[in-house]
Amino acid sequence: MVIVSITEAHPRKDTACILQPQDHPFLYKESCVAYDLANVVSVAELAQARDHGDLEPQEPMAPSVLDRIRKRSSFSRKMDPDLYEILDRQGLT
Repeated sequence: MVIVSITEAHPRKDTACILQPQDHPFLYKESCVAYDLANVVSVAELAQARDHGDLEPQEPMAPSVLDRIRKRSSFSRKMDPDLYEILDRQGLT
C-alpha cells in the first residue's frame, strides 16, 4: 500500500495536489500532499502503528478526494518513480 503525508501548503512544497479544509474534517487550512514523503507499508504495519499509539486513525477520506490525490500523483515530480509503478499495477493512477 502506498501512503502519503499531508502538510501545510507552501509555494516551495509540491503543489501537484492542493487540499482545502472542506476536503476533510482533519484539515484546518490549505494543505498539500507531500508526494516526496510517499512510502510503501503493509496493512499489518499500519495496524501495529495504530496499536502502539503512533498512528491515530481519522475519518476516511471521501472517495472523490482520494481519487484526486491518486490522480494528481502523476503531476508530482517529487514522488519516487517506483511508487508510480505500484499505483499503476493497482490501477490507481
